[in-house]
Amino acid sequence: MSASAPGDRRIAFINPFGTAAFDAIIEETLVPYAAAGTVVDVVHLEGVPANIDYYYPMHLMQMAIFDEVRRLEEKGYDAVVVGCCYDPGVRVARELVDIPVVGPLEAAMNHASYFGHSFTIVTDHQKARPWL
Repeated sequence: MSASAPGDRRIAFINPFGTAAFDAIIEETLVPYAAAGTVVDVVHLEGVPANIDYYYPMHLMQMAIFDEVRRLEEKGYDAVVVGCCYDPGVRVARELVDIPVVGPLEAAMNHASYFGHSFTIVTDHQKARPWL
């Protein structure tokens, strides 16, 4: 995690897949687009499954997300992004903290509504279709 100056906004992006393998590319992709005065820290979960295509692994990931979101709020973060298009645990996490918790699927769907009356979601996994 990077250090922040007093007055900076701090946003944590949770890579929820139980591996640091994606942290660098996430950071390279997001940080250049952060507003001035905004620090984006990419963190990943430990001890969770790397694949949540089934409900039990997703449940394990969600439980870890709840703990991590509470920890991040205690550390002074202003917002949290849960970086998975299933938006695992986002709605429940919002009930646990007083900071915004954002999921990319919900955010993208809300943003799409500004550009038209319909949109399409493309997925690479058949099991994701009913969830999405």
